[in-house]
Amino acid sequence: MRISFVSINSITNIPSIRFIVKYFQEKGDFISICETHYLDSNSYFKESNNLKLEYYKVFKNYDDSLNSNKRNFLIKYFKLALVVLKQIRSSECIYTNDYQILFLLFMFKKVNKKPMEIVYHQFEVILESKLNKINKFLFAFVKRNINQLSLAILPEKNRLKYFVSQTNYKGEIGLIPNSCRLSDVKLDVRKVPVKKTVLHVGSVGGSNHYFDSILKVMEILKDEPIDFVFVGRHSPVIKKKFESLNLPNLILHESVPHQKLKDYYRMADMGLILYKSTGVNYEFCAPNKLYEMWSHGLPVLGHTLVGLNNVFKYSFQGELVSFDKVDELAKLILAYNPDNDLKNKLLGYFENNLEIDFFLPLLDKIKK
Repeated sequence: MRISFVSINSITNIPSIRFIVKYFQEKGDFISICETHYLDSNSYFKESNNLKLEYYKVFKNYDDSLNSNKRNFLIKYFKLALVVLKQIRSSECIYTNDYQILFLLFMFKKVNKKPMEIVYHQFEVILESKLNKINKFLFAFVKRNINQLSLAILPEKNRLKYFVSQTNYKGEIGLIPNSCRLSDVKLDVRKVPVKKTVLHVGSVGGSNHYFDSILKVMEILKDEPIDFVFVGRHSPVIKKKFESLNLPNLILHESVPHQKLKDYYRMADMGLILYKSTGVNYEFCAPNKLYEMWSHGLPVLGHTLVGLNNVFKYSFQGELVSFDKVDELAKLILAYNPDNDLKNKLLGYFENNLEIDFFLPLLDKIKK
């Protein structure tokens, strides 16, 4: 089968996509990837006999693309329509994560009778109240035609229920968490350190994060042998706020290509998820960094969100607490003692229950 991954954004910037592409490749399918590409993003994908890269647009980085998206709206969508039409002609299956691509596919299907499998893999919940007039029109059209999908994939079970309720979808559907494979950290288990390292990965400081809470925790624990490491995008305002506090236990790094994150996971003892319950996307969160931390044997601390409650089952995975209770959170971090036996339990549990390979057979539902 010839399968085209098509995105108005960057689909290869989503960590779990590399495993999905590989799954199809190993079954003998020919893959093309058409997307907006960031030059500073990961380099998991290389052209080969059964993989073709066709970048719709190329930007230096994510911030560069944000500036561009504000211009030439109609030209952008005209070019995108041509790209989608080309992929329809050359492929038997279109795999997308964007409802805008679904709009174009459903429009073309009205005039093009060629059999076509369409897979929609939703990574972000569509909040209709947040859409502008044009996108509301596009999404309304998609909802009316949603049962033309061959398969819908969601990363979290509450998101799955929300999608069905929102769209009245009645077709094939399933769950693929934003997981990964077990790292080789089990070959690299360190001695219990004298100084603990708590790690946060990803953008930090927005209104959807418990930023102020973790700053207070760091202030409380500034004289303890604990480092707080942040890796990811942060605005000049956030950086200035960090620097103004002059915290000796803060280590701040710019974002790095995804494949380099393993170096930071390996030096850490505990992970942080700072999401607040500020809407469906966060209440039903499904962070890939959570699974990546677990795959490296890191227990994780997070706020008591519904999406996290569903996957935290054992104490060796970490703990969910109210991040509004700063003193309690600080005590929990201080009391945590890195334990190689618990780390190995976590690695074993991840390998036997949470690896993405357990979920990829869902893709076999696509008709051959």
